[in-house]
Amino acid sequence: MRFVTASRISYIVRSVDGAGAMYLADLVTQKTALIRKWSSADNYFWDFAWSPDGSSLTYFTSDQWFVRTSAGDVALGPLGKDLGYNFDRNSDSQMVGFSADGQYVAVDQSIYLGTKPVAGGYGIQKGALFKVVRLSDKKVVYSRSDGTMAAWAGVGAHLYFRTSSGIEEWDPINGGQLVVSGLAWTNPVPSADGKRIAFLTTDANGHHFASQLPLSDQPLRPITLSNLPRAGIAFLNPTLVWYAEEAPCNQSPCRCDDAICEPFLTGRTYVHDLMTGTISASVLTAIADTWPRPGS
Repeated sequence: MRFVTASRISYIVRSVDGAGAMYLADLVTQKTALIRKWSSADNYFWDFAWSPDGSSLTYFTSDQWFVRTSAGDVALGPLGKDLGYNFDRNSDSQMVGFSADGQYVAVDQSIYLGTKPVAGGYGIQKGALFKVVRLSDKKVVYSRSDGTMAAWAGVGAHLYFRTSSGIEEWDPINGGQLVVSGLAWTNPVPSADGKRIAFLTTDANGHHFASQLPLSDQPLRPITLSNLPRAGIAFLNPTLVWYAEEAPCNQSPCRCDDAICEPFLTGRTYVHDLMTGTISASVLTAIADTWPRPGS
């Protein structure tokens, strides 16, 4: 489920064979409309985003990236290869979204490229599809091969993303520049007021820890929110952060796949008040989406 506006939501329905459709429900008129369909052969249907004013939709098919406006659907370019079973939640991401001013749209897709010979066997090759498109003329205004974990934040058009050097920021005036050296964040989420980004970091055991990055600070400095394992971070409003508790691997066995380990969740969740520092138990078990969002 995703908010389109404060009174309209979009949701996906799938059949047992994998085919599906996206619908838009108006909570005021209580009417529902079909947005788009896909077959069981299509991938990436779960990756989509609405513009801040709810007038445009950007989405993926199996091999293309599209934007839909009142003028119709326009292909913005091809996607990379399937991420497959080598997708690593701590370093790979797949994101598509609009800037807060609705003038740009970005795609961030880690790509599994297969294997290559290395000493003692084979290693995984990965690349990245990372582009920013200006919607007025559908022109690619920024691209690179090593961006991941991206999020639009602040006002206007500011894209923050992770590289091997740390966190970089792109905007239409200054281009890309390093803003936090050495930080390797995951799951960055912006606050609706454009003042901060909440995110997770990962230790050598696969545990995640919650932090925030106040965007008004110069230079930018991350602030740790919890020294205990946390996951699933989200903003409930501009100053309330929700997260779930992870079980330490020395207390509960972690699930591992191809040497990538993920701690289990305990089922307990919390709300962290950034203004007072108070942490309270939450009755929410998961967050699908929140309103308002940046630019709305």
